[in-house]
Amino acid sequence: MEPDVPRVRVSDIVAISALGLKVRAGEAGLGRPIEGAHVSEVLHAAELLEGGEFLMTTGSLLGDGDEEWATYVDEVARRGAAALAVGIGPGERHDKLPGALLRAAAHHDVPIIEVPEFTPFIAVSKAIFAAHSERDRQVLEQSSELQRRLTKVAAGERGLAGLVTAWKSATGEDAFVLDRRARVLASSVSFPGEVTAAIAEGAADLKPLTIEARHVQTTAGEAIVTTVGATRHAGYLARIGRAGQSADLAVPTLLSLLALEFERRWLLDEPQRRTRANQLARLLSIDDEPKATAQLKALGIKAVELRAIAIQAPSEQQAEEILADLTISLGTPFVRRRDRVVEVIALGDPRVVVAGYRFEVPTGIGTAVRPGLAGRSMRQAHSALATSQHTGTIVEYVDGAAHEFLLTVADPDYLRAFSDAVLAPLDAAENSAALIATLHAWFAEERSVAACSERLGVHRHTVRHRMQRITQLLGRGPETVDTQTELWLALKARGIREDIGDRDREQP
Repeated sequence: MEPDVPRVRVSDIVAISALGLKVRAGEAGLGRPIEGAHVSEVLHAAELLEGGEFLMTTGSLLGDGDEEWATYVDEVARRGAAALAVGIGPGERHDKLPGALLRAAAHHDVPIIEVPEFTPFIAVSKAIFAAHSERDRQVLEQSSELQRRLTKVAAGERGLAGLVTAWKSATGEDAFVLDRRARVLASSVSFPGEVTAAIAEGAADLKPLTIEARHVQTTAGEAIVTTVGATRHAGYLARIGRAGQSADLAVPTLLSLLALEFERRWLLDEPQRRTRANQLARLLSIDDEPKATAQLKALGIKAVELRAIAIQAPSEQQAEEILADLTISLGTPFVRRRDRVVEVIALGDPRVVVAGYRFEVPTGIGTAVRPGLAGRSMRQAHSALATSQHTGTIVEYVDGAAHEFLLTVADPDYLRAFSDAVLAPLDAAENSAALIATLHAWFAEERSVAACSERLGVHRHTVRHRMQRITQLLGRGPETVDTQTELWLALKARGIREDIGDRDREQP
């Protein structure tokens, strides 16, 4: 692609010989771009300017005084005018440019242009408009050529890498494509990790399926980041290095072709997805350790620990996206979607990865199991998923400790009130701390007086006496299963744990 079409500048208009324009001062500013033409005869014409105007006037309200022209030129320069053109001639206010104007212009680089009597301002305006129209035509022509080149690359199935490489070759802009989790999928150049990290952070709040762009400062320069996706959020496009208007006009085409490439890859992956779903179903149906191990071995997998995940998405579309993300990040062949629920058997511990995705959807995780017990872990994951639907947080099933699972998902205020209500008689008693410690040690040591006394460092008679006192205060003995369950949960809810070694031991 040729260099971007230059903008229309003051020098371009002055060079049109038919206009007869002459530069009388401010030659250093001839490279200023012209955004439009404006004619005004008011004293404070600068107030109407927005920057880049080719301002034309006869100065009919301005005399020959230095102060008047100095103020006028100062205001015009401050407002960013591209040039100041003054019409002269026998029929105008000035038959030549006032010396006061030229003296004022010496303090600025705004070009001062003399417009001869035979050149009407409308002719200059038409010349400026015509120059802009020609430039727009060239920009569109270049942009169309760029779009044709990109379409040819896409038709040739050169993939994401082919598109960003073609873009770099045509525009000079470095470009790279990232997935929704800001992992680089294709790049025209190798970028340092901190560049993609900055882009990921800056693009985090970009709204999917929009043309909104975000300017992100990186160590490699300013990156312009946009989302990619036609019907679903597929990822991001980041461009570094401004190529000009022709490239800007072609960006929507590039985004569309990238979206199509994502969809093509997804459709091509359909047979693989069916295979992965079948492999998962087979693994869940096996309850024999040797058979499960043989299935893993046939797939080249040596994992000895599996863990199930169940995630419920708001829609089937989002479920597809979550499935794609986890397939890549967890590297597992055991994934499937059942309506809005994504089921995964992870090889190893997936908890850090799942938490890092911040899916913000109900998620249940089963316990780590041997290959032959994958079905059990999946049932646990679904049990945890049902709880997660109420709590709004990721829930892990706790195997062999239902009380721990319940305490994890229950409302903290409710647990506090429950514990206080059950243990209130002991809290109100004299020597309450010792009584509660004794009750906990008695449970932790499986109701063995000998082990409890050793744990607490007190005599056995002391333990028996305290247990009798606890029975009196509670109005019931801790022998029944219901009473034991209630007291144990109350102790757990208060945060007392049996795995804290000497916590119960009394100080001498």
